[in-house]
Amino acid sequence: MKKWEVLLVAGCFSLSTWAETTNKMVTLTASKDNSVRSNKILNNNGGNPKLYIVGVPYIRTIIAFDLKQLVPTNKIEQATILLHFENTNDKLVSFVVAPMVQTTNNNAWGEGVGNLGVQGQKANTKESTFIFSAAHNTPWESSNGKTVSTITDASLWQTPVATFKNSSWKKDDVLRITLDPKWLESIRNSNMKTITFGLWGSSGDGYYFLSSRESNFPPKLQLTLEKDKEVKKAPTPPQTAKEK
Repeated sequence: MKKWEVLLVAGCFSLSTWAETTNKMVTLTASKDNSVRSNKILNNNGGNPKLYIVGVPYIRTIIAFDLKQLVPTNKIEQATILLHFENTNDKLVSFVVAPMVQTTNNNAWGEGVGNLGVQGQKANTKESTFIFSAAHNTPWESSNGKTVSTITDASLWQTPVATFKNSSWKKDDVLRITLDPKWLESIRNSNMKTITFGLWGSSGDGYYFLSSRESNFPPKLQLTLEKDKEVKKAPTPPQTAKEK
């Protein structure tokens, strides 16, 4: 009697797998934003379709992005903040963009619904103001959790990610701010995945408006991520019969 067994043809095919990776773009919209001011320390402006800076640091705009929605295995390779100019101001402006220090209370600041022009309106409970991350009993904090008196306290801010000197400001222009992807990746992999940026001026004249997340052109964080690895199996090898 003849017996037949199926053998794989050695050397022709491999049973290993391979992966294809290409970059992909992901754009996050700001999760919250607000503008606060020193002469209205208990007011909130979180519902306004405009954010703003002026030529002095006593008005601060804050914009937060939530990184929790990113797939943990997708490494961040490039990162850019996109901010839309809402008006034209013929006077040149100087300003900085800096990250807020990471604490639980700072990250949980309340956006609020204030929307009465540049003055804002009296903050409701848990809305952010010039002196509170959440009114009326949660103050802003330094990195070691120490209470600071106002949002302008230097210990509330990290080293600026961008500094602009005597810059023009024209309606519908888009400001692009490049971030260090390794730094952003470290935040995404930490316990606190919300990052807040502050903007404030040092020289200029009048108001310089940005579109808020309540507008048609909300602040964006544009990310280039490594694509998920697509694992493919090698083709099924041919079979041949061997007589025994």
